[in-house]
Amino acid sequence: MIRLFIEKRSILFAAGLLLTSLSACAPRENVLLKIKKERVAEFLVKAANAAQKEGKLPEIRKGEAPFYYKECMKGNKDKAVCNKLYEGMVNYAKTTDRFKSVIIADLNNDTFFDEIEDAYMRQLSFIIPW
Repeated sequence: MIRLFIEKRSILFAAGLLLTSLSACAPRENVLLKIKKERVAEFLVKAANAAQKEGKLPEIRKGEAPFYYKECMKGNKDKAVCNKLYEGMVNYAKTTDRFKSVIIADLNNDTFFDEIEDAYMRQLSFIIPW
């Protein structure tokens, strides 16, 4: 009886372990693709500005971080600076409720940017760089 209980318990443990490892291998969904494009574009502009305010981006002139993000996504800027910008944007995302699970791979994904580019460009049209 005890042996049967231990065997059942071991089987259940192994099944749980298998399910956990399978779910860990599942591809992660980009949270930014689940939210309205206009909201995402607004978030991206705020995140880029917040990244610049962190002070780790002296290469970007004040107020130009949102434009720099677009250029990074187009492959027109220095990758090291772009990575610092993405890191700062993720740091900002962690301070929000809706976007706190955003990671760098979400921000610099070409497919994602292709989908939101029009909304992002509309959002940029409201900004006047100083």
